[in-house]
Amino acid sequence: MAVNQSKMLIVDADQFMAELIEAIKPLLAEQQAAPPAPDNWPELLTRKQAAQFLQCSLGTIDNLTRAGILEKVFIGAQPRFRRDDLREAAKAYTRTKAA
Repeated sequence: MAVNQSKMLIVDADQFMAELIEAIKPLLAEQQAAPPAPDNWPELLTRKQAAQFLQCSLGTIDNLTRAGILEKVFIGAQPRFRRDDLREAAKAYTRTKAA
């Protein structure tokens, strides 16, 4: 019969926080990496990439799609957005906002 044995390790709170921060630093650096230069973006972008490309929220991408300003292209069941369509949508969106 197996017996569950628990062990308790007592660690100083400051030491624990320092080790935790060191462990997540690479993940934070990945998240904060700058988006690619405009010429390095793929031709078809995911919704998240489209938001990064336009430097807007995911909700704005959804609103532009609902308004017919942006068109989704499907690869299988996965929606994508054309890079050129995003540039045109940005122009149309800024004209609409200025009016």
